[in-house]
Amino acid sequence: MNLYDIPLFGMLRVKMDWLDSRQKTLAENIANASTQDYKARDLKPLDFKQLLKRAKTFAHEEDVPPGQIPVTIGKTGYEPLDLRDGEMTPNGNSVVLEEQMMKESETQVQFQTAIDIYQKGLSMLRTAVGK
Repeated sequence: MNLYDIPLFGMLRVKMDWLDSRQKTLAENIANASTQDYKARDLKPLDFKQLLKRAKTFAHEEDVPPGQIPVTIGKTGYEPLDLRDGEMTPNGNSVVLEEQMMKESETQVQFQTAIDIYQKGLSMLRTAVGK
């Protein structure tokens, strides 16, 4: 049995993958905080409706049990967004460290929440199988 065949775990995997990509993008922004003409970037937020639509496109109906949502696993090609609004330094850099650190913190909280839900799901499965 593959855990990612269970919709809850598949969706959590996609969310955690997006959060990982966002953290890397934010870290890149922070690393380039003093680079001339560097534009801060972020990832386009996950759209749950679009994610479901994409999952239905890739799944074969005969592979999905009735009443379950098909979920595709792996990189989904997250779209980076250039953040041009806001402050800009005289050298053309648009990174505001305070904003980036707040986004990093938000990403960390979301990742921890996803891990907690993942662990609760595993605990429920263990209880169901009697371990």
